[in-house]
Amino acid sequence: MKELIRLIIGDFYINSNLHSTPSSLLSYIRQTEEYANLKLAIEEARITYEDIIEFTETLQETWKRGYHFSHEGAIAAMATVLYDCGDDRMAEELATYVCQEMPLARRVGLLLI
Repeated sequence: MKELIRLIIGDFYINSNLHSTPSSLLSYIRQTEEYANLKLAIEEARITYEDIIEFTETLQETWKRGYHFSHEGAIAAMATVLYDCGDDRMAEELATYVCQEMPLARRVGLLLI
């Protein structure tokens, strides 16, 4: 689970929130060590889709209507890694979100599917 935690702390957390377009966020995600580590953990079955959904639900506890969701980059990263591992469920779900608090994550989902 440390691969998931690394998405919400340190450099990844800071840098993922600096992107203003979905394509730049997607490009950034795929170049990071966090992406590579999470992808490997999924491929080795150390982290499952259910683990990611549970982690996402935990992050959503910090959600506040009307404020940018600070873990938007982590949500987009998890959807990207799952998609690149052949599981498009999270990307498809993300693409359906319409909310001002996560404007880029939805568009990353749309780029993926």
